[in-house]
Amino acid sequence: MVRRLQFQLIVMAEGHLSRNCPKGQAPGEQETLTVAENNQEREQAHTDEIRRYATDFYQNLYRSECRDNKELLDTFYQGLPKVSSEDNAALEGPLVLEKLQAALNTMSGGKAPGIDGLPVEFYKFFWKELGEDLLGVLEERCRKRCLLLSSRRVVITLLPKKGDLQDIKNWHPVSLLCD
Repeated sequence: MVRRLQFQLIVMAEGHLSRNCPKGQAPGEQETLTVAENNQEREQAHTDEIRRYATDFYQNLYRSECRDNKELLDTFYQGLPKVSSEDNAALEGPLVLEKLQAALNTMSGGKAPGIDGLPVEFYKFFWKELGEDLLGVLEERCRKRCLLLSSRRVVITLLPKKGDLQDIKNWHPVSLLCD
C-alpha cells in the first residue's frame, strides 16, 4: 500500500512539474507586460519589474476607502446571523473520524488540487490509509489553536479576461485557498 501511495505521489509531482512552460518560467508568467505610468505606455520586460507593477496596480485597485470607518463596520456586523449555543457546543466538540470521512465524501471531485497538489480524489482513494493520521494532525492543530502553515496560505493567481493580455487591466486576480 505504501508503495502504491508513493507511486501516486510521484506521478502527481511529475505531472505538476512538467507544464508546457519555457525553461525557467513559472506557469502563468509572461515575458513582457504593457504598463501605463504617467499616461505613457511602455513594456516591462523583467520579471521583478512586472511583479512590482502588478502589486502596485492591484493594491491601488482594491484599496479600501472606508477601512477605518467603525460606524460602517458596526452597521455591517449588526445584520449578520449568530451561531446558536447548541451549534457552538457541537462545533467545539471533539473531532470524529466518521464525521471527517462524511465531510470528505460531500466534496465534489474534478476540481483543481489545493496548494499541496493533491485533489480530493486522492484523499478519498487513500482514506483508509490516511484517515487516522489526518485526524491526529487536525486534533493537534485544534489543541494548539493554530492551523498548519500550508492551511493558512493563499495562492493568488491571475485569470485572463477578454482583450489584450499584454495589458494588466485584462487580468483578474483570484485567491485560491487550501481546503
